[in-house]
Amino acid sequence: MTAAGGQTFIRSAGTPWRGTSSFLTWWSCWADLVELLGRVEQYDPSDQVATDRSTGYLVGLQYFIRGDDFKVMADYEVFREQVVQLENNRGVVQLQVRW
Repeated sequence: MTAAGGQTFIRSAGTPWRGTSSFLTWWSCWADLVELLGRVEQYDPSDQVATDRSTGYLVGLQYFIRGDDFKVMADYEVFREQVVQLENNRGVVQLQVRW
């Protein structure tokens, strides 16, 4: 971890039978204690269907209690479908312990 920084990844992956997924991730860490991250992800299960793509927008926070071995993670993701809007947004809080 760095005292302050950010990094961006852009990746596109997929296979004809699993669809295509593309995402953009950003993160920034302060004083090796708190990490803020964001992600935009698009998923298109079939290139043959024009109206089945969904996009997810995620904002998350990690609080490092004892480095990467003991941390609390929280995030919220909003989904937007191409045609029919579903109530499938989600929030997750996790405690991670590694030994």
